[in-house]
Amino acid sequence: MSTNVDTALAVGAAAIAVGTTAYALSGSKTFYSASQIGCRVDDVNRESDQNKTSSTKGDREFDFVIVGGGTAAMVLANRLTERNDVNVLLIEAGKSSKGVQASQIPAVFFQLQRGPRDWSYWTVPQKECHNRELPWTRTKILGGCSSGNAMMFNLGAPQDYDEWAQLQKGADGAEGWAYKEFRKTAYLTPEVLARPNLKVVCGAQVTKIRFSEAKRAVGVEFAEKKGGPVYFVGAKKEVILSAGAINTPQILLLSGVGPSSELAKHSIPVVQHLPGVGQSLADHIVFNSCFPVRPSYYVGRYFVPKNVREHLAMAGAIAQYLMKGTGPMATNVQECIAFTRVGDGEIGRKVDGGEGDVREDSTSGKGAPDVELMVTGMTWRDHGHKKFDAPASMTITTTVLRPTSKGTVTLKSADPWDKPLIDPCYLTTKHDLDILVRSVKLAYQLANTEPLKSAVDQSVKHPLLDHALGSKTNAEIEDVIRSRVETGYHPSCTARMAPLEDGGVVDARLRAYGVQGLRVVDASVQPEIVSGHTTGPTIAIAEKAADLIKGDYPDGTYRVFEAGADLAVERFLGGGSLGLYLYLAPPSSSKSLTPRMTEEEFGDWSIIAACQA
Repeated sequence: MSTNVDTALAVGAAAIAVGTTAYALSGSKTFYSASQIGCRVDDVNRESDQNKTSSTKGDREFDFVIVGGGTAAMVLANRLTERNDVNVLLIEAGKSSKGVQASQIPAVFFQLQRGPRDWSYWTVPQKECHNRELPWTRTKILGGCSSGNAMMFNLGAPQDYDEWAQLQKGADGAEGWAYKEFRKTAYLTPEVLARPNLKVVCGAQVTKIRFSEAKRAVGVEFAEKKGGPVYFVGAKKEVILSAGAINTPQILLLSGVGPSSELAKHSIPVVQHLPGVGQSLADHIVFNSCFPVRPSYYVGRYFVPKNVREHLAMAGAIAQYLMKGTGPMATNVQECIAFTRVGDGEIGRKVDGGEGDVREDSTSGKGAPDVELMVTGMTWRDHGHKKFDAPASMTITTTVLRPTSKGTVTLKSADPWDKPLIDPCYLTTKHDLDILVRSVKLAYQLANTEPLKSAVDQSVKHPLLDHALGSKTNAEIEDVIRSRVETGYHPSCTARMAPLEDGGVVDARLRAYGVQGLRVVDASVQPEIVSGHTTGPTIAIAEKAADLIKGDYPDGTYRVFEAGADLAVERFLGGGSLGLYLYLAPPSSSKSLTPRMTEEEFGDWSIIAACQA
């Protein structure tokens, strides 16, 4: 228990720090435009007939180029630049969050949606949801979705991470993904921007990763607007793709990495056939049950005022938050959360009238939940963007945590400015619908059980509210669900960490299969979606990735890769350059070889050949 508490506290502190650092980054003078950092692609093309390996030196080339400025990127930017022998460039498509109160006041996070600070994605029509096209908010701002999630945070079940490790089937580094390995975390501070080895570009969209003839990622192309100049910047060590579960597969596909059949549709040259790219899309599916409440329990007056008194109350709440950081605006809207299982066990059978268990258990273990319930003292429709003219009421949100419906992210065209096609395939499995029906029934029972029963105004009947859910048949509840189910804002798994034969895109060290110098670090690498919100796990993934990357590029040490009379080693120089050396052991040497040897440990061994890459 103490380990779990320590983990939650440590990663929770990191989650708060991610948002703080994003805001500090946003207010910093360390911002660059695309033209200040990159070299015009036209100029690069003139320097290289092959149009693949050229780059320019100095500020036009970095050890690591991080694509995206979201949750994972914030962690990576800090952790990698802790070492002064590497330099890092971060490229974010969105703008600064400086002065954007919706990214700083938890209760008004929804104001970031469907505007210039949102990618404003929509799904393709969902056949099992009355053919509705559903909005998919992805925050387009420095800090990414951690700047637009109302500071909500949890880790999911420990078994989820153990399952990640098991799914790697013993691959190198697999055991490092078990839950017990996620206790270490770093604190992110505003001082990160004072580091001279970090540069940040905002307002520029990466359109393509460039590869050499040897399939090595050598840099990225990026632009500030469609039809504007396209720039190139080189990556000496790695391109790190941290663009999120939608943009990461899109950029991979645009770069020629993905299913060859999908690339052929858009006449994109194949760099690497990788069938798993954009597949296995998973998202938490949610349904909101609404019940009338007595006025004293209703908090909607602070957010959707209907008269002068409520407008004044809202203004007072905003002032209180801005001055003290307290009051109604400090709420993350859904403060009361419960995790449980309804697919089996006593609760599941009770809410479904004594029926048996749901046939398929998609959780990571019997101790893991399959449903999350969140309680809010107000109601809404369409994520708060549609007028909901109903009496004072509350919401119980039910979430399918381990959906078996899996979707895709594919290209609309080869134009990087076209939005990708998002098809989550909601409710395409019986499992997901069965779990939702049971969870909706549980929400109704909770609303009619003390202490909530006393808060619910049983005398109010309104067609927009769900006081009649208890009298509906399963088929009728299914129809209501299909008409109102929405996204839980947690897309994942589109570039899974898994064996290649199991649809994996990256290995257990997050390196993309079939190419070199390319790593993916964001929610897309989750082998299976966690049974909780995704900000915490994404921070954990980035922390783990930073350790892996630092381990792969140790400072001033040597890596042994062939032993014998002559010893071949790689040396990672202080400046970040990679050197290949052949050493000859002296006859008197009795030192044994180790995977890592410092310069002092080599002693009087002599270099007989050297080549610097």
